[in-house]
Amino acid sequence: MATNFLLLVKAAIDEAKGLTSGENEQRLKLNILQCKCIVEKLSTQTQEILNSVESTCADSAVPFEPYEATFKELYRVVTDALSLIKDCCAEKWLLTAIKQRAGTNIEDFAKILYEIEWCNLILCSINPRKLSSVGRQTVMFEPEGCNGKLNAFDLFKLERASNEDRESLRLGLEHLRQDHVCDNTMEVCLRFRSDACLATQLLEMLDKWAAALADGPMATEIAVPSLWKVDPRDLHKGKSLGKGAFGKVQETTWLGEKYAKKVFPKNGNESQSLMIESDILTRICHPNVVRIVCWSEDKDKDNCSLVMDLMVSDLSKFLKDVPTPRLSILPAVGLMLQVAEGMKYLHGRGPRGFIHRDLKSLNILVRPLADAPELKYHEGYLNAKVADFGTAKIKDLSTRYSTQTLDVGTRLWMAPEMIGNEDDIDHESEHDSLRKLPFKVDVYSFAIVCAEILTGDKPYAGSNMSLTKLLKQIREHGLRPKLPESCPWRLAFLIQRCWEGTPDERPNFSEICRELRYIKGLLLRGNLC
Repeated sequence: MATNFLLLVKAAIDEAKGLTSGENEQRLKLNILQCKCIVEKLSTQTQEILNSVESTCADSAVPFEPYEATFKELYRVVTDALSLIKDCCAEKWLLTAIKQRAGTNIEDFAKILYEIEWCNLILCSINPRKLSSVGRQTVMFEPEGCNGKLNAFDLFKLERASNEDRESLRLGLEHLRQDHVCDNTMEVCLRFRSDACLATQLLEMLDKWAAALADGPMATEIAVPSLWKVDPRDLHKGKSLGKGAFGKVQETTWLGEKYAKKVFPKNGNESQSLMIESDILTRICHPNVVRIVCWSEDKDKDNCSLVMDLMVSDLSKFLKDVPTPRLSILPAVGLMLQVAEGMKYLHGRGPRGFIHRDLKSLNILVRPLADAPELKYHEGYLNAKVADFGTAKIKDLSTRYSTQTLDVGTRLWMAPEMIGNEDDIDHESEHDSLRKLPFKVDVYSFAIVCAEILTGDKPYAGSNMSLTKLLKQIREHGLRPKLPESCPWRLAFLIQRCWEGTPDERPNFSEICRELRYIKGLLLRGNLC
């Protein structure tokens, strides 16, 4: 029997409403007003549209099938919203505050609010004349509505809610802290991290943010606290997740939640490099980028660790394990969009942005969607996060789970202008494209990842050429992976633009995200084959 995603959406909306109203509202400990922004959007606009679709299909000859794919997509969005709200209700809300940078980042809420509005737009555009009750008779689905940006009113409401939530958090933290003063010479502060101790450090984070905010919006992207340092004895050892020349990755538990811990030897300048780059790692906070939570230094074992989101696999392994020859086109495009949004965030973060330089399927980590068992992981309904996003100084201290290290295999994803010039991106180079358009090397690599997602194969699988000859064909003769004949023409055209040999002819990730979102919307509407 087919899953009725309309009923699932309505049930999830009711659950979200229940968590933010009545007696249950007292369980909300964090981001109360931002959670209510999401629920208000769902319980008014979305609910009205769903009711109109339902009544229109029941009272007239309008078929229900055209809406089903969008109901499924909306269910994914609503369950994401529900998971976020539940995190803010959890007993370990202090840990949620740590992961969300003490309320100084609204990316999670902004993305969900936009996706709700986007799904609403698609529903209204499928049969606009019939949905007259919601006043959207002339709704058209166009690329301009796929820019990923909240409308001015929703953004204003969210930013105001965020500011008020931050002040509420401060009051809650001050109540928890009372007269506590952190002292790292005391066992309670060094190891056990009482609520008072965590509250004290979160308040320090908020104070630094407030001081930066007074200097202007850009300062808040520069003046942020260093990564949270924890005692290695508090990171309880779990199963191994991967191993390579750089070190090893293993599961760990901190404050009752599971994470991945990347362990690397503290030799040479690596430890100092981590300290220098810790502020950069702290500034990165996006749903499609692996989140670094804290770090530790084990002097007895002479190593350091980064603690990050726990994922299930990397994209390369996931694609290999998919039971069918390849993913269906809709989840495949959704997966591409998640990767593109993570890269768009990295390229736009800070005064200069971050260049990935090693984007490939091995550096994209995946896990099943939370609270949505009806959306099957093996079918491509998953959460994807870009990893290994550090700068050159800490590239080999990265967040990869894969057993493969930075070796010749990486060159198959490498932009032609980078082959043989891997170091020129950091220095004065005779290659103008590397000096002027360094971000476009990531765009090329993204296109190769897209080909992997569509085919299920590694780049140039089946080629009998030597690596040297293959790289020469890529750089000098424009060799690229073959796309499936079933690939929609608009998607094929976008991928081909992304792997153009001339860097300035490649689009940026803002344009890529807009086009992928538009393609995804057309697929949901049944307009693209």
